[in-house]
Amino acid sequence: MRPRPHRRRGPLRGVHGRRPRLERSPAYHYKPEAGGCAEKAIQTLKEQVLWIERFETLGELRERIREFARTYNRDWLIERHGYRSPLEARERLLAAASG
Repeated sequence: MRPRPHRRRGPLRGVHGRRPRLERSPAYHYKPEAGGCAEKAIQTLKEQVLWIERFETLGELRERIREFARTYNRDWLIERHGYRSPLEARERLLAAASG
């Protein structure tokens, strides 16, 4: 007797094998619990790098993303950080937290 094939539930299948009803809802950057900060970061990356440049290899893309992250953290002045770079804002917060 052949064993019964195991019916695997995929990531989009609910308990009864049906797809759950999903609705798109935007997350806002001032609501971090909704993932808005990550969405804002990805949007900035798209606008500054991905929509502008072309890459021949995945390695080139990875290196360019790393370069953008370094430049962003070191050089960009962010209004919500008092026109400081993210690196300066982080150092200031860590210094304040340590005493």
